[in-house]
Amino acid sequence: MNLLHEASPSLAMKPIAVGDMAVNPNLHFIISDYIDMTDELPDLSLAEEIAQVHRNSISPNGQYGSSAPVSCGEKLMHVDWAPTWELFFSRYISRIFDLEKELQGPDPKVQELTKQILEKVIPRLLRPLETGGRTIQPRLIHGDLWDGNTSTNKATNKPIIFDSGCIYAHNEGIQTLKLASGLH
Repeated sequence: MNLLHEASPSLAMKPIAVGDMAVNPNLHFIISDYIDMTDELPDLSLAEEIAQVHRNSISPNGQYGSSAPVSCGEKLMHVDWAPTWELFFSRYISRIFDLEKELQGPDPKVQELTKQILEKVIPRLLRPLETGGRTIQPRLIHGDLWDGNTSTNKATNKPIIFDSGCIYAHNEGIQTLKLASGLH
């Protein structure tokens, strides 16, 4: 949230404090500025606000990931820095598959598909993005954007996001959001 607030103070609430709950260190809290919000979804200007975050928030070390874990439901996902999009994405999706196995139990078919995705699909799709002189500039991406954590600030009538998880990731989101918001 700090990164999002720094990138766009009007879009993201300013965190005041974060920490672990004393009764259960696996539960966490965040205290932020109070913003009176509507019960309505924000208008389409949200796409432009998010695109602005992507345009202005370049990875501080040129790598993908984050120093802080992000949540995936109730699970924390460690998103350690990686020098390539392929490596970062492979690690991340591998953790998702591990969570699935933990929740659903082992399944030989799923395990074989997981192996094929990690060893064949991801390298074939992602490696060409950063070879042959091609590069990607990791950008701050809001990874938990849905109608449950967006609203409209009553005082400004502008979009607001909260309860977010963000990482420095593939900058493809910039083009997608430009198209969605009508920018070219």
